Amino acid sequence: MKRNNSQINDKKKIVLYIIISFVILTIIELLIFLPKVRQAIVDSNAIELVNQAMLNSEQSNYRDYTLFFVSMDNNIISFKYTGSNRSDFVHDSFEYQLLSPPLIALKKYCVSFIPNETQLIGVTSKEKATYVNVSKEILNSDNFSLCYQQLKAQALSINSEAKFFLLIEGNLYNQDKELIKKYN
Repeated sequence: MKRNNSQINDKKKIVLYIIISFVILTIIELLIFLPKVRQAIVDSNAIELVNQAMLNSEQSNYRDYTLFFVSMDNNIISFKYTGSNRSDFVHDSFEYQLLSPPLIALKKYCVSFIPNETQLIGVTSKEKATYVNVSKEILNSDNFSLCYQQLKAQALSINSEAKFFLLIEGNLYNQDKELIKKYN
């Protein structure tokens, strides 16, 4: 029995010696190589790259949009607006266009003729055409022609080569509020 206890104590001493040796060697390596590693990191600009990547990821949550509003002399005027980068750029552009004018537009006495209740149902922009589908509340606009021009300007700012088509709950309308083609 004494022999077994002695063997166990010897094994414990060996394990303890190995652990202590490992810790001492690790500390020595850190003391020797840490300044060299630190200098290599500084020389490689890795810290700046990490900081830049973090800054870019924070900024990527926001995006600049061009929105269009109507001036007092009934001209369509564009304004830069920084909004959240939520999903698709084209979709987000029209979502922001349907909101009330930002403060910068209001300070320039510009308004929107798109009724606040209007909801974006969908938007598709291809090479030759941009289709914007909105809810029927848009028909309550005080000046449908200017409302149409706002949405058209928004579409052309995204794809200047495309023709603009306004769908109201799936039906095609022109700028005179006339139903062109009924799909539903």
